[in-house]
Amino acid sequence: MNNNRKAVSQNSTIYTYRLLQRIHYQPYYFYMYTAIGIAAAVYSLMHLSPLQFIAGVIGVPLAHFFLLLLLLHTKEKRAAKTWRWYAGWPWVGYAPSGYLSLSKLRRLHRQLLWVLLLLAGCLYPWLPVPLLVFLGSFHLYLLFPRLFLLWRFRKHKENGYVIINEKDTSCYAQ
Repeated sequence: MNNNRKAVSQNSTIYTYRLLQRIHYQPYYFYMYTAIGIAAAVYSLMHLSPLQFIAGVIGVPLAHFFLLLLLLHTKEKRAAKTWRWYAGWPWVGYAPSGYLSLSKLRRLHRQLLWVLLLLAGCLYPWLPVPLLVFLGSFHLYLLFPRLFLLWRFRKHKENGYVIINEKDTSCYAQ
């Protein structure tokens, strides 16, 4: 029995992570952010057709999903197996489900931000201006909480690993 324990300990890999920073999701910010979203949705429905509004609400998260899949496949040379859909605030949409390097996560979200804004700008000649403003605003609305959390982890960008939970986002060092 003693030899079995020794064999397991010699062949196993042990990962130890040290917590650098944890950000708990505050309900106050969730309610405030939701109220802003509802007010913006009512305003958008007054200036857009319901079909345009629904297409934007469905299309922007799908664009985030497909662009993240494309970036993960081309830049990281691997499938997005460790990513999943989150429905909870602030990670609404496609986000990592396990540990991911903070520098990679920041780079992916920076590219996501600018590529989709540029894509919306390229559609300017074919789409009405109110729809473009709505698409851009909704894109920023979905990304702002993520970018804010990543900005708060900025001092750990060299060696940080991020994990997302239901009640907090944590940054660890390996």
